[in-house]
Amino acid sequence: MKLGARGLLCVEGSELQQVSLPPVTPVDTTGAGDCCNAGLIAGLLQGMPLAKAAALGCACGALSTGAPGGTAAAPALAAAADLAARASVRQWSPAGE
Repeated sequence: MKLGARGLLCVEGSELQQVSLPPVTPVDTTGAGDCCNAGLIAGLLQGMPLAKAAALGCACGALSTGAPGGTAAAPALAAAADLAARASVRQWSPAGE
């Protein structure tokens, strides 16, 4: 489940994990969700565990907000992978703590 600037919530079996990145300053969020989905799918197709694929998705979505329009800042896979490497993964709690 996408949580916007707070990242993604991954559910695998009974485990719930929140994947998040360091904050970015968005210029335009148009297309960020689509880029997030594309990054997640790319990670899964590469055989990444769900949380790592989610981190790649978050990175793609975050980086895509760097310029106006839906595609102007769509990131290259290498740039997204670099940002995804700084993701945090933690057990999710409804209170966000």
